[in-house]
Amino acid sequence: MIVNLLLFLGYTIGSVTGLILLKRHLGPAMASVNGAIDVQEWLLVAGGSGLYFGAFGLWLLILSRMELSVAYPIAVSLTLVFTAIGGSMLLGEVLSPLRILGLVLVFLGIVALVRS
Repeated sequence: MIVNLLLFLGYTIGSVTGLILLKRHLGPAMASVNGAIDVQEWLLVAGGSGLYFGAFGLWLLILSRMELSVAYPIAVSLTLVFTAIGGSMLLGEVLSPLRILGLVLVFLGIVALVRS
């Protein structure tokens, strides 16, 4: 149980952090191709890609240990909730009250899945 929790924690942190880094730095990195290459932006894109692909490796471990019908909804829900929160906090994306309600419902769905 603890191992699965740690795997989901690592998967979620890796996926969310990787996605946020990619969202934040991919545009400036691509724009730098037309002029001088911005090495720092490309390193952050590479770091985000590495985290995202590393999280996929953890996803494979999760799949080897759990039923797909349980693992997939938990993984998708966790990344959905924390990506939205991270996008709001770190990228300035707006979370309307209706979106927040949706995220709360998704999170409650995770709790229900884990308890079943």
